[in-house]
Amino acid sequence: MTSGYTKVFFEIADSLNITRGTNESIISWMERIIYSAAGRVALFSLYDHLELEEPISIIHFKNKARREITALCAAGNITSLTNSQCQDICDEIYDEYIKAGYIYHSPNRIEPVPDKIVSGKFVKFIRGATFDKRIKTSGLGYYFLLSDEEKIGHPVYTTCDELYEMFHINHIKLDDYYKKLTERSAWQLFQVTSNVEYLRMSAPFTRGYWSQEPTRNGDISLLRVGQQGERIYYLYKYENTSLYASILPEWMTSNYEYRQLAVCLLDHIRKLPESDIQVNGNLVYFNIGYLYPPSIQNLLMLYSWPNHLNNVKSAFSRIMNRQVWESIRIAIEPLGYKFREEIS
Repeated sequence: MTSGYTKVFFEIADSLNITRGTNESIISWMERIIYSAAGRVALFSLYDHLELEEPISIIHFKNKARREITALCAAGNITSLTNSQCQDICDEIYDEYIKAGYIYHSPNRIEPVPDKIVSGKFVKFIRGATFDKRIKTSGLGYYFLLSDEEKIGHPVYTTCDELYEMFHINHIKLDDYYKKLTERSAWQLFQVTSNVEYLRMSAPFTRGYWSQEPTRNGDISLLRVGQQGERIYYLYKYENTSLYASILPEWMTSNYEYRQLAVCLLDHIRKLPESDIQVNGNLVYFNIGYLYPPSIQNLLMLYSWPNHLNNVKSAFSRIMNRQVWESIRIAIEPLGYKFREEIS
């Protein structure tokens, strides 16, 4: 017999098309539903201006998410979330929708973007607060499954250009990016001063991506100078005992864009870690070996759930719908990123 609280979760899961994993615990399934439901309610709140007759604020958006989280935690008898962790979830929902382009943000107001749909290998990706009841949900992201007719009409998926464009993904291959990056470098003798950090070029990366020690073997790497918010980035290399550097423009390095440089430099010397993928029925559990460039990382975060609601900002361990993952994988794997897959 289905209990009252379980019935509520089944109803929400049915409306958002969130199915339980083969070996997934009931708590994990409920937490995924809470996360997605809070995002859905918050996104719909962008249309409250029609009733309120006033602009929608960030506070209004987050308060809607918080009320949904609180109500569902109470319904599911989930008492482990602190007020701070609940606020983290609300902040994360807002941040992910902003980064993915689901929300327009102007002074003192936020607004929904018009719906946009692009096709992937197995699913159609949706950007926007669509009201279509056919939607399926993975994390905070929405999608449709391709119909049988569409699969017959497009038996071979040959391009990811629309997906790249919608999520602003730089789709140059890592080895090609390395060639262009190094060919345009203007090397000059560099005088080391204080506040210099060097990109770590070998594992363990769990100790951080930056080190106090440079790479002296002649490999081209990355260094940065200055305090947070004022850092200047350079490519660098050692020739004998001299350090040469080539300054990089701010647009290539600000807002974590330096990770595009980092992954191509590590890939060139075969030190870029793979990501581990575990397939469990209709879900994929993945552990990211090295954070991706922001546009790719944002896409993965949007379409995935955190492993636990009390650690919602974790960017390394995530859960995703399998068909969504396969559609994303076919877009990013050809760029040079590698994955180890295990089916359980």
